Amino acid sequence: MTVKQLRDLVYAKYPDAGQTMVDQFLVEGMRAFCQQTLLGFVAYVYQADGTNTSYLLDSKVLSVDSVWIRDGVDDISGGTQVYKVFPGNKVTTANTTYQVVNGYLSIGSLNDGQASPIEAGKYVHVHCRSAYETLEDALKQYEAYGGNVSQSVWNTITYFWNSITETWDQLAGPGFAGIPAQFHTAFAYYANMMLSEIASDYAGAQYYNSRFQNMVRDGRKFTSRKLDGNFATVPYYY
Repeated sequence: MTVKQLRDLVYAKYPDAGQTMVDQFLVEGMRAFCQQTLLGFVAYVYQADGTNTSYLLDSKVLSVDSVWIRDGVDDISGGTQVYKVFPGNKVTTANTTYQVVNGYLSIGSLNDGQASPIEAGKYVHVHCRSAYETLEDALKQYEAYGGNVSQSVWNTITYFWNSITETWDQLAGPGFAGIPAQFHTAFAYYANMMLSEIASDYAGAQYYNSRFQNMVRDGRKFTSRKLDGNFATVPYYY
């Protein structure tokens, strides 16, 4: 769907609503949907400089799925996957591990519990679940690079780097996947719910909230689906 089509869904119920208010509620609905389904798949890339062991995560990141050390910015096929080591586990051999601490990704090669930075020239690929910045981002076509739709292969990604200094420079790349089209009307349901509350139409607000939550449940199922047909429970946020 397009942003105009979403607006029209809202105007069909509230034709006198202001566009600024409608857009604000649509964005809120998009972010609420992302938070409750973890359906926003985004990857960030940080350039290792050989000195830092912590990288600032974008405030929109909801969870981190996996971390990879790779040789290039756009390398999506090679590299070493980094596994999380939980506090209390004693690491006695050289292992590259990560933890998410206070909004930072802490990563390094551990030896007897001591972290050392990733060597300069490597790139840290962080595969995340995230909310989107704009409606346009959330409405992008959901298709993987090469035309193969895949939830387990991170082929369509947006790159950010230099996050340690909070300079979010977007590099050229194939883009990143938005929310699948069958869930776009959820944003309009959320906007109508908020406008119904403002209009003191509490029955209408309850109806639109019910429709929104139904789509959230479907979104959670979509998030947990695996290519081999199995299902796995995925954590979500309220």
